Amino acid sequence: MATIPPQPHCRLAPQTIHTSGKTRHCQAARRALAKRAMKYSTRQALGPLYPLLIKAKGSAPMVLAAGLAGAVPYYRERRRTAEPVVDLTARIGMGALICHALLLHAWFDRTGLRGRVRSTSPFYSQGEEDVFARWFERPPTAGLPVLSRMAAEHLIACRRPAHVSLAEAQRLFAAHFRPNAELAKAIAAATDCPQFDLSIHFRGTDKFLESGRVAFEPMFAAIRAALAGRTEARVFLATDEAEFAAALKCEFPGLACTSYDLGVVAPGVPRVFSDLTPADKALESLVNVFLLARAPVCVRTSSYLSAIAPLVNPDLRTVTINQTLSRNLPFPERQLVERERQVTQALGEFRKLVDRTDRRVTP
Repeated sequence: MATIPPQPHCRLAPQTIHTSGKTRHCQAARRALAKRAMKYSTRQALGPLYPLLIKAKGSAPMVLAAGLAGAVPYYRERRRTAEPVVDLTARIGMGALICHALLLHAWFDRTGLRGRVRSTSPFYSQGEEDVFARWFERPPTAGLPVLSRMAAEHLIACRRPAHVSLAEAQRLFAAHFRPNAELAKAIAAATDCPQFDLSIHFRGTDKFLESGRVAFEPMFAAIRAALAGRTEARVFLATDEAEFAAALKCEFPGLACTSYDLGVVAPGVPRVFSDLTPADKALESLVNVFLLARAPVCVRTSSYLSAIAPLVNPDLRTVTINQTLSRNLPFPERQLVERERQVTQALGEFRKLVDRTDRRVTP
């Protein structure tokens, strides 16, 4: 647990490191950092053309083309097993992994297949450990045939739904991602606050490559509106940007901020690409998700991490400050933005009704 600022105090967890797993993890982190550096250079070189490139890359034809190559392997492997296992091995964040898994579970439910989903992403897995089974109450996948990478990519790109409703996603999360005893204990030990007045998620570092840079002031304006005039409140803050944490405290000195970080990361380095152990990265991400959900409102920047929080707590209202550069918002970002738009429209209609009523009764 951390109290911030002026400087976040990070609780250092005891680290038991599996040598082969650490080596694999460090190699994956170095490759990911190199890829991000190349992506940053590309954005600098392309300038205003970069958003157009991102939109084209995420378009439906491009996604479909990427998955067609795995059609033959998929059909061949599906004939061999009635209970296929999809292994999510991508070097992406924990929130994105869970969102991919939820959509796969939705497809399995709709088709009646007894498929299972695991993840051995090197960011969070030591060796070939199933990250999901490590932290959630899930059936084991050991001994079951795992779809090849090409077959899994075909399933994800061409068969699995790209979106489900928030209600279905909330049901799927409750069914497939119930914290096990270890994760539940970590969540309980992270804070003695049963309910925060507000949760805040500001994703900085490399996120601007997908969504552009977010100025602090729009975040502060949304926080003021959420606080509704209160000058003191208990807030849970999740951020990888130390400057934002310090600026938040200066702007709102009455806030009692709680944060959850395991270990110290060099400034500007995304925590998922850092030298933290895979287990610490996974635990840190998951505890942050569940604590972000422990509030009535979450003011957030676009990120899978906080997009999962409303799946944990269906009553959580979100205020999203920005969107990704891609034209097609991913699940569940699109669902959250649409729900926020509907709430805003409903409030606007209510205010018009109140104004008309006031004019009628005013003498």
